[in-house]
Amino acid sequence: KTKAYYSICDYGDGWSQGCSIYSSDVDKNGVFSNEMALPASVNAENSSNTQPSIGQNAAGNEVLYFVSDRKGGQGGRDIYSVVLNGYTSLTNLTSVNTKDDEISPFYHNNTQTLYWSTEGREGYGGFDLFSLKDGKNTPELLPAPYNTSMNDMFYFMNDATPISEHLFHYMTQKPVSR
Repeated sequence: KTKAYYSICDYGDGWSQGCSIYSSDVDKNGVFSNEMALPASVNAENSSNTQPSIGQNAAGNEVLYFVSDRKGGQGGRDIYSVVLNGYTSLTNLTSVNTKDDEISPFYHNNTQTLYWSTEGREGYGGFDLFSLKDGKNTPELLPAPYNTSMNDMFYFMNDATPISEHLFHYMTQKPVSR
């Protein structure tokens, strides 16, 4: 079985009032079962916890990266990590987070690199895509065409193909032409 991680949000007056991260088992037919909310170390009370992404740290442990607006962070929304085996070692990624918002974390296992979007660093404008390789302390701005003057986010790279054949996916918010 495979495990899936996702957010479920409560809405009031048409706006999200808070999200929690859940996991479910997924069988070979894509059927979900055994849904459970992750523990309070992940789903902090009175906060929104969302955008889960799974990676593997240098020790080989599965790590959950996620976004939260919990108290004690560096800004509005910060990226956190927690080791999945027991949900221990909750870490605010201080080398990633700023006083503004960070969103859409994605950890690429083959290159041991975290990708995310932020509006709190010098870039092209709006949310920009950054990366941080394990063992490094300085985030790097992805160049154009990955970043534009609009909001660039939700970067994803396929782990299954050789590095020379990687497919990159991301979303850019562009103005509508009329």
